[in-house]
Parts: sequence; C-alpha cells; structure tokens
Amino acid sequence: MIRHGCVNVAQIFRIAATRTSPRPDLSRYASAATMAKKKTAQDKGEAMMSATIQDRFASIQSALTDVDNHGDWKVWEDEIVTLEKKVQHEAVWEDVPLALKISARLGDLRRKLSTYQELKRSTVVLQELADLAQESSDVQLQRELIPELASLDTNISDYINVLWLSQPTDPNSAYMDIRAGSGGTEACDWASMLVRMYTKWAHSRGYTVDTVNESEGDVAGIKSATLLVSGPFAYGYAQYETGVHRLVRVSPFDSAGARHTSFASVRVSPHFDETSEEVGIELNPKDLQITTMRSQGAGETIFHEVLSPYSEESQVASM
Repeated sequence: MIRHGCVNVAQIFRIAATRTSPRPDLSRYASAATMAKKKTAQDKGEAMMSATIQDRFASIQSALTDVDNHGDWKVWEDEIVTLEKKVQHEAVWEDVPLALKISARLGDLRRKLSTYQELKRSTVVLQELADLAQESSDVQLQRELIPELASLDTNISDYINVLWLSQPTDPNSAYMDIRAGSGGTEACDWASMLVRMYTKWAHSRGYTVDTVNESEGDVAGIKSATLLVSGPFAYGYAQYETGVHRLVRVSPFDSAGARHTSFASVRVSPHFDETSEEVGIELNPKDLQITTMRSQGAGETIFHEVLSPYSEESQVASM
C-alpha cells in the first residue's frame, strides 16, 4: 500500500465499489406509504359520511317530535270516522255546499294522516338502511343515503308548515296591498322594491303573481300596488308580512348622500273564489241602514247615499 502523499489505491477501490453497487429498491416503501395515505383519506371520508348521516337523523327526529306535538292525531281520526258517516247519508247531499264543505274537510284530514304515516315509515326504512351500511361498511350505500335523508328532512319541515297553517283561510290565495308611506321618492322606491321582493318570493314557491292595480311614483318607484298571489297556502305564508316596513339607507336620490328613512305599509288579505254565501257571508237588506241626503246647487240636484250594515232595520232620512 502506497502512503505519504501518493495515491491510496485501496481507498480508491473501496470508493469505486461503493459507487457501482446497486441502490436499494424503495418503490415498495413508497407504494406502502401511498396506500396508507389512501386508507387514511378513505377512513376520514367514511367518518365524515357517518357523521353527516347521524346529523341528518338527529334533525329528522327533532322535526318529527315537532310534528307529534302539533298534530291532534286522535281527534282527527275520530273526526274522519264522523265525517265518513255523514257523507254516506243521502240527506247530506241535498245541501250541496254543505256536502262539498264536509268532503273537503274529510280529504284534508286524510291527506294529513297519510302524509304523517308515510313520513314515519320512510324514517324507519332509512334508519334500517343506515344501520346496514354501517355494519357492512358499504360506502356506496352511505353515499346514496345522504340525499335521501336531506329530501326527507325537507318534506318533514314542509309538513310542519302545513300543520301550523291550519286556519280555514290559510290555503287560499292572497291579495298583497303595498303602499308607500312617508319619505317621498324614497318611500316610493322602497315600495317598488317590496313589490319585486314579494314577486320573486312567490315565483320561487311556484306561485303566480298578477298585478291588480298599480300607481307609479312621480319620480321613481310606485305609490301603491295590489298583487294577487295565486297558489296553495299563499295567504298562510304571506299573512305575516302585514305591517309597516322601514328602510334606512344612503339615498341615491340625494346629491348630498344623506341617509334617509323610508316607510311602506303592507296589507295581506285572503282571496275567495267562491261566492259570499259559500264562504259564510250573508248580507241581509233588512240589516242595512240607508241614509239619503239631498242637496241642491245652481241648476242641479245631488243625491248622497250612505249604507251601513250595523242596523237591524232600514231607516231612510231625507233632507
């Protein structure tokens, strides 16, 4: 072996042998790491789906509890039996308006009970499928259950609204009268914004909107407008909009950019397709008080009549 500044031949051979030796195969370790990451991601995905399913079931159970609290199921079942016996008698159909009213009430109660039973049955079926998917680790089934549970949750929420809207006029269409209040042009613009807002809301629920009358503002917006919103339970949903609505904003009509407060009133009333007799409203001429006043001007005679339905007997006064 040569030393002292000369080339160390043995060291050179060792270095050469190290460089030419084959490198270890690390691909299998990389493949194992990738599979571990995929398994971890899959486990996280399954855990997230399981958590989503549990949250959906919690929401559904809470909604069903609200349904149970708002429904008079035993009373409705007894009323169905009573109404079924009534419609079976021929004497009832001699009074057609009464018979139609009974039939409508019977159909409404049947729909409420059948919908409730279907919602309960769907909840039980989906719960059994969720348990099966959890036990068998069926990810595909869990993935398919999530939209089904979301749809069921929405249906139960809609059914709760139907139970809340149980007044006789709630299923009717609605008249919405919007009038600008104090605020001038600002109030007129605010009233027009309310009209657009209610129109978009009605269309989003599948209702139709007809403008009965409209009075435009002097500069912008409207002074007043009356809308007919047609659709099931339109009045039931819209009735809570009755009142005075206020808007505070920087006015686009003020060159100084001052902040203005505008007001607009909204009045909602039910729409009836039937005649006054069919909805239980009767006007007897004997119950009207008629007051007639006569005044004479230059070359003409003017008559004024005032009718008031608060008197039991007719009274005619002339002047």
